Amino acid sequence: MTLPMSAAAKGLEADGLRKAFGHQAVLKAASFSATRGADRVDPVVKELRLGNLVGRKPTRMSGSERQRASLGLALVRAPACLLMDEPFAGVAPRDRPLIARGLERLRTQGAAIVISGHDVEDLFAVADQVIWVVAGTSHRIGTPEDAKDHAQFRPEYLGSKPSGVARPSTPSADSVVRGSDA
Repeated sequence: MTLPMSAAAKGLEADGLRKAFGHQAVLKAASFSATRGADRVDPVVKELRLGNLVGRKPTRMSGSERQRASLGLALVRAPACLLMDEPFAGVAPRDRPLIARGLERLRTQGAAIVISGHDVEDLFAVADQVIWVVAGTSHRIGTPEDAKDHAQFRPEYLGSKPSGVARPSTPSADSVVRGSDA
């Protein structure tokens, strides 16, 4: 008797595929399993500059390459909701616009995207709404522009600007929410 695979088991299976065959194999598998055809993979590979990574195992990729490959998986699968932790961490400056465009593409496809991270400039560039999480409490701040002017967020997270220089501050985490219903 075969039991249906749980979502967690499917996640482990995809992770196992990633480790064994690299992100390209998972991109193709996701595309075919979703019965959306291989025509979804090639544009994503081109858009995120993943062609040179075909067949390369994740352990042989840079952080930037892994982030692009992971985002590629999401683009092929076209989820209704995506949760990303630090999508710009370890990403080369030249690849940051690729990540931002990929997130924007998911948003235009109707995905709700929740991002946690500390790369404020990059996060604000892709965010619709900012939720600041500090000391276990969530604070809905509003738009990135609202966050820049927020009386508590600005000095505690962005730092005040004496003499035009920002002081960094590190609360426990921050989150950015992106999506049509954010």
